[in-house]
Amino acid sequence: MKLLSDLFVLQEIDKEIAQLRASQQRLPQKLNKKKKELQEARTHLSNFEEEIKKKKVSIKEKESLLLTYDGNILKKQAQLNSIKTNREYSSLLEEIKAAKQEKSHLEDAILESMEDLERQKEKYEGEKKGLDGIEAEYKEFKEDVDKDLKEIEQEMSKVQQKRQAQREIVESQDRQTLLMYERVLSVNGKDGMAAVDEGSCGYCRSQLIPNEVVGLRSGNLIFCKDCGRLMYFMDMISQ
Repeated sequence: MKLLSDLFVLQEIDKEIAQLRASQQRLPQKLNKKKKELQEARTHLSNFEEEIKKKKVSIKEKESLLLTYDGNILKKQAQLNSIKTNREYSSLLEEIKAAKQEKSHLEDAILESMEDLERQKEKYEGEKKGLDGIEAEYKEFKEDVDKDLKEIEQEMSKVQQKRQAQREIVESQDRQTLLMYERVLSVNGKDGMAAVDEGSCGYCRSQLIPNEVVGLRSGNLIFCKDCGRLMYFMDMISQ
């Protein structure tokens, strides 16, 4: 049957359009995923950089405190010369001893912080190189996506022209059937026809009654009562 065959050709074109549209949606989604990964990597590195800055500030504060300890120790040591009683002298020596111990603990803390800072700097450089790689990968991926989308747009234009020509062929035979097909297509997105498979709709598996099978074989147009697709037997389609 020529009408069914021409509708089948139209459906194949519509499937091609659906695939192109799916690619037009999928590619930007993949690009957005890559962009999100890049943004997360940038944020992570930025946070890491802030940690290093805070560590440097903390070390400077400790070094400043260390100078205060040195000043206090020197001041107390100078006071030893003016002490007149053994009790006061011993007490001041204990204060100097305690201050030196605190200074020693602070020096250890500074050294530990500096070693930790060096480890952080080394790790930062490694992660910065990793970010550079992600940046380059994203740039290349974006260029590929932009190129693919442009090619898809060009292909879509060609296929749309082909569809218009095929639509006119179908419309010249039966406009009402064409509109019914397109209504089903608008709901389903990619097809408006389904082949009969073992007496059932090849899409939703709804069973055809004998009269529908006979009618279809006789050249009548039969739409599936459940999914609304136009039914056909493959041997009725001119290849």
